Amino acid sequence: MNTEQPSVSEVIKKMAKIGWSAKIKGNSLARSSLMMPLNRIFDKLRRQQQILDFETLRAATISEVLTYLETTENPKYRRNKEKWRETREKVEEFVNLFYHQILSGSYQNKLARLMKDEKDIKAAYLFYVRSQIQPKEEKEGTES
Repeated sequence: MNTEQPSVSEVIKKMAKIGWSAKIKGNSLARSSLMMPLNRIFDKLRRQQQILDFETLRAATISEVLTYLETTENPKYRRNKEKWRETREKVEEFVNLFYHQILSGSYQNKLARLMKDEKDIKAAYLFYVRSQIQPKEEKEGTES
């Protein structure tokens, strides 16, 4: 049985694909908007206290990302319960990939090591999420 851990780049690529397909981002195609979910994760980890475990932080991160999406999305979108349920599931999958496969898996819960690589992880995520954007969507995003 092969229990080999996926590489960090494989996980980041998967996160970027989920992030883009489920529109887990702000309202534009600006860097800060595209980086929103990953920024929330790192912000939560940076403020981590010894009392809270990573499972609590994972759940809180999911809640924060969903709250952000609720406040920035069109109200009609939220009223579509099926679409909102799918978004919730994708946000959970996105955050779980980070906490389970990157933090717990590749970094073996060593937060200091992870934080040293924060800029590179974010840069790679931005690269992969931008590669998901179709040319038409890029043009529309710069016109607004």
